[in-house]
Amino acid sequence: MLFDAAEIPRQPAHLAPGVVHLPGFVSIDEQCALVTQARELAKHVAGTPVAMRQPRVGAGQMTTWMLSLGWFWATNPYRLVQEVQGHPVPPVPENYQEIAGRVMAAARKIDPLVGPTPNVETALVNFYPPNTGMGMHVDAEERSENAVVSLSIGEETVFRIEVGETNVDTLLMSGDALVFGGPARRARHGVLRVKPGTGPEGTSLADGRINITMRQVM
Repeated sequence: MLFDAAEIPRQPAHLAPGVVHLPGFVSIDEQCALVTQARELAKHVAGTPVAMRQPRVGAGQMTTWMLSLGWFWATNPYRLVQEVQGHPVPPVPENYQEIAGRVMAAARKIDPLVGPTPNVETALVNFYPPNTGMGMHVDAEERSENAVVSLSIGEETVFRIEVGETNVDTLLMSGDALVFGGPARRARHGVLRVKPGTGPEGTSLADGRINITMRQVM
């Protein structure tokens, strides 16, 4: 490799009304700490009904591994619950709210339409193995209209969001933050396949991508 793409300066981007991309917002050290924390959270609930899993959707099964915090994202039918078979969902870590506050403050300077900082009542820690992605969908289970705050750690992917009748794509690299709120809160969005071999050193991820999404439920 002639150069490290992560070292090329990238500017914050206003992708659409209510959608802001903040490249390199999370430092390598904080990314590593978030990965370590996520592993401990997953280990704590391993073997229980609220363990990290690949959910079944319809007749198929997702390629993404999901860990629900605060509220459990159940499928068939889609709904949010706070316990599964008597097992409580692990709480959202306190540091998530602080991170969401920092991200939203930076995003509002670019586009006030992203709205207020969500009270982080639920979060998903998603692990995408290399060459996997997620199809277009709407985050519709939460009642709150406050923004979704998303963090990317590990290998690169392309985030796609539907704006009117067109799709807007942006490259997400390790450490990037993304916000969609206001008029974009219920927009269809997804991620293309994770590109193998594009993650930086220092995150403690050998491969794949972790995406942490923080939301308000009520």
